Amino acid sequence: MQIQNDFIERVKREVTIESYISRFVTLKTQGKRALGLCPFHKEKSPSFTVSLVHQLFHCFGCGKSGDLITFVREYDRVDFRRSLEILSEYSGIPLETTENRGESQKKAAFFQLNSKFMEYFSSNLWGERGLEARQYLESRGISDSLAKKFHLGYALPGFDNFTRDLLGTPESIQNAQILGLVKTSPNRPGSVYDFYRERLIFPILDSNGKVLGFGGRLIRDSTEAKYINSPASPIYDKGKVFYGLDSAGQELRSQRVAILVEGYLDVIGLHSKDFFHTLAPLGTAFTVFQARFLKNLVDKVILMFDGDRAGRAAGLRATEICFRENLLSEVIFLENGVDPFDLAMSKTKIEIKEILGKTTSQSDFLLRENLLYADRSSSPEEKRRGINKLFSFIKSLDRDTDKQMYLSEGAKQLGISMSAIINDFKNERGVTFEAQKDDIKKKEIIVPDSWVAIQRKILALVILENSYLEDLNDLEELEFSDPDSSYLWEMIYTKYMNSEDISISILQDQEFPENVRSAIMPYIMEVGEESDPSENKQLFHGLCLLHQKKSKEHELKSLSNGVSVLDDTDRISRIISIRSEIFKLDEELRKSGSTMGRG
Repeated sequence: MQIQNDFIERVKREVTIESYISRFVTLKTQGKRALGLCPFHKEKSPSFTVSLVHQLFHCFGCGKSGDLITFVREYDRVDFRRSLEILSEYSGIPLETTENRGESQKKAAFFQLNSKFMEYFSSNLWGERGLEARQYLESRGISDSLAKKFHLGYALPGFDNFTRDLLGTPESIQNAQILGLVKTSPNRPGSVYDFYRERLIFPILDSNGKVLGFGGRLIRDSTEAKYINSPASPIYDKGKVFYGLDSAGQELRSQRVAILVEGYLDVIGLHSKDFFHTLAPLGTAFTVFQARFLKNLVDKVILMFDGDRAGRAAGLRATEICFRENLLSEVIFLENGVDPFDLAMSKTKIEIKEILGKTTSQSDFLLRENLLYADRSSSPEEKRRGINKLFSFIKSLDRDTDKQMYLSEGAKQLGISMSAIINDFKNERGVTFEAQKDDIKKKEIIVPDSWVAIQRKILALVILENSYLEDLNDLEELEFSDPDSSYLWEMIYTKYMNSEDISISILQDQEFPENVRSAIMPYIMEVGEESDPSENKQLFHGLCLLHQKKSKEHELKSLSNGVSVLDDTDRISRIISIRSEIFKLDEELRKSGSTMGRG
């Protein structure tokens, strides 16, 4: 970890954020900042700002913000590790250490072997012995150019083609076993046989074009499984990647929509009609990891599945995952035995667009499926079964608002009173939706925008200069009503009390909430770029006074409106005391008024 941290620090010293970003965004320098059109959303006037002082970026349009590493992760849609690799490749600064270089070299050998196999399978398809496979592709309407775009290949008949043609060393055979390309022979200890035989081969590539694994499909009738796939390996986790991602990346970024289908041919078919934002899970049901990956790429997923029982079950699982991960989804089922590939081959692009426009919304689909299609006209027994299934689904939800929404919509669908269905649900679970007294204090306070700005600017100044905290008589005075500010202050306060470093770097942690980072970043850039140490110190103290005054005014308003646990005598006494405190704060603010120009 220390070596990795050293690499990050060196990259930040030697690679300026504006020089890297200017490769993708046209930037115009204005003083201590540079402006350009945001690469993360469409805009006509520039709101994307790069701080030349603090080496940060922030878009005042979409809220994306961070440092150089964050930019690489967001722009290239890669994980943290890959972002470091990209920066290493760009800067020439070595990332690897002697300790972890061996593991990296091992993975490089795996990728190299997979790439070698992809080329081998491709040469088989387009060679003399690939005629049957080419005829199969032609019969399915897959053109040569489309086959080449997806690097399709062919595995020849026989059990020892790989060892004869590709695997010349014990190490390569061992690597091929790890990748699932060959299997150990049960009848001949120490020998291996080809895993893929007489199959059309679908290479599985990541977004950077590296070969992760393969899928194989039979092209003639057989008792064997129609599809076989690479097993999990050090470079392949089928629950975290998609087929078609290498061809879909740019389109996903621009469309902000993904079409999710079930199989390799489904992806290829829809790509043939220019629906390049189509992906498929790999030999497994849609996973939480895949939903989280897509959430960083798109705003919505269209789930297109077969209309049979298995397809509907897969659609329900995928929709529930999207719902729980706050990823908007819509569902469409193809009836009469038609799958997405058949649809692509039989319909025009315009006709497919029309079909995609007739999807079922996430909420409607979840409600219908979990009610088991019961409605007003259903029998009492059918309604009861639907209610039991709906309750089971609702119990798994985290938010009370979601629970009440689905209970309400379920009552409407069944023609049952809202109060009856909620009472049954409460009685079954032994809980209530009403807020308890202890919860009232925890409710989010709606804070005026001006007060929010004051709180966030205070925190921005503290992050840029920790010594300001030393001048405060009582750190407990800094209580923040804005939820994002409160979260950040708790982190800063804990670090300060433990004598830990407080700097902009705390915002760049991978686990740091994106909403909090986006909330504070504009204020860091504002006070940082106009930074004058003495002026900022005066500004900090003035803002703290103003914050105290706003807090007192808020408390006074609550007391005046009768919102208090105090009796009338104590409440009136407290009102008088607060008014006196506000008067004193006003006096202090008037004395420091000349410093509040930027407050």
